[in-house]
Amino acid sequence: MAAMEGLNVDTLTVTLNTLRTLRSSATLFFKIVSEGAKEDNLTEGQNNFSERAMKVMADVKTHLRELETQVAGLSPPSNPVNLGNTGLLSLDPTPDKLPLYYQLLDCYTWMEKVHCYSTIMHSLFSGNNLKRSSISSPYSAKRRRPVQLNHNVPQQQVDGIIQSINQMFPDMTLNLSRPFGNNAVVQVDLYTSSQYKVFQKVTDNANAAMLNFCSSGFSDLAVRSFFTWLHSFVSLFTDVCKRCNNHLHNHMPPTWREFRTLDPFHEECKA
Repeated sequence: MAAMEGLNVDTLTVTLNTLRTLRSSATLFFKIVSEGAKEDNLTEGQNNFSERAMKVMADVKTHLRELETQVAGLSPPSNPVNLGNTGLLSLDPTPDKLPLYYQLLDCYTWMEKVHCYSTIMHSLFSGNNLKRSSISSPYSAKRRRPVQLNHNVPQQQVDGIIQSINQMFPDMTLNLSRPFGNNAVVQVDLYTSSQYKVFQKVTDNANAAMLNFCSSGFSDLAVRSFFTWLHSFVSLFTDVCKRCNNHLHNHMPPTWREFRTLDPFHEECKA
């Protein structure tokens, strides 16, 4: 079905090119006829005029014969386009409404093609499932960790995560409160701007780290990873940059920590 449609499209393209050539030859013929023979030498001009007109007329006949042959090879559409009540627009004698009918006809034809092609693509995709492996193992489902898509976790789980983080980092205390019911708030101020440029830069990097570690499927891992990254700033004024091996650069300590390795870098050295 697709091959036949592609053949019809190719034949239609050749037919349209032949029609364009025929119109060009007819236009040239009428131009020669309108200009007529030259006035300087009537006999010679009449001969040239006749030769040019006969040659162009022969081209018109040849192109017309080719067009008739190609049109005969075109197959009409199997399903007629149902325009419904919009088909009555062609009967309206108003000149400014006639183009609307042809535009609707093109639109319906285009929609029919889209429907046909989408049906073919659906049949092709349904036979080829986009899976990593076509072999299903009974043990693969057991080894996979279930993905949690719910953000509303029990209070005991939240309390346990914060308590475990406090135990991991004794020098960084996290206070948990619930001023609005079940929603827990960890008292880590990341939004109030500091008067020191160093801590302002750390705050900007912490905001970026929150977006990096955010994960709806593994919320507990995201919280632990973020606070582990935040705890790496405990040695902010003693670490040296991994790139330049200096404490200060432009009077600033290394205020950036790499997300995976927690290595310290200056803002200019992290790139």
